[in-house]
Amino acid sequence: MPGGWSTVITSVVALVALAACALAQEPVRPDEMLLDATWVPCDDTTESLFIFRDGRTIFARHDQGIIFSIGTGLLSDLTGVVGRSKSFTDTGLLDSCTTLGVIADGPLFLLINSRRPSLQVQEIHERLEQLRRYARRKLDRMEGLAERAAALPDTAIESHPTLESERLAGLIYSSPVAAEWRCRGTVLVTAMVGVDGRVRRAFVDDARVRGKCASLLTMTALRAVLLAPFQPAQKSDGKEAVAWKRVEVVFGRNN
Repeated sequence: MPGGWSTVITSVVALVALAACALAQEPVRPDEMLLDATWVPCDDTTESLFIFRDGRTIFARHDQGIIFSIGTGLLSDLTGVVGRSKSFTDTGLLDSCTTLGVIADGPLFLLINSRRPSLQVQEIHERLEQLRRYARRKLDRMEGLAERAAALPDTAIESHPTLESERLAGLIYSSPVAAEWRCRGTVLVTAMVGVDGRVRRAFVDDARVRGKCASLLTMTALRAVLLAPFQPAQKSDGKEAVAWKRVEVVFGRNN
């Protein structure tokens, strides 16, 4: 393996290990996360996939992102595959253009060559490719969700969902990878907030982020909004209502 690639892979191994340790310190219980996967190709269109144990899923591709849920059958199968996996680094085949980094509950981590995965990681790689294609289709249909959010507002709603900025800031995960790449920018998320104050669906309106940082910050912004405790919208009769809310997530020197 050329010296340059060896240095790149060593750095990626260190970053994934740091991310695994950082996730264990998150305010969210570790058993709520199933896996966190990031594809790093040669260009700037990185992709990130974050899945919770209850099936809630976040997918980001460059400066686009969406939140959805996967079915119980697919979730059960994936949970079994993750449970059978062990930490693994595909050192014999990795290069700087085909890296797939996976952090899973445990914590365990894997570095996989996304074009030529080793036999030891083929099972989890196949499931992730299946989920990646499914998530891409969801993202491609995001325009329909945006149209619903932009529809005429419910005139019976007297107050829209609210969220304290301090609560949101406390949920922004400071990724070691984003810190290493010195990621900065702003991500605008539109979220559907239910009567219980929890986000049901969300998508990225705009991501003012450059290069490979785009998908990392897009995913991180969606994750923070998904976990945020909103005050639900209220109708004129005092009852809670489902409504859309636009949230600005800023990544700066303190993230």
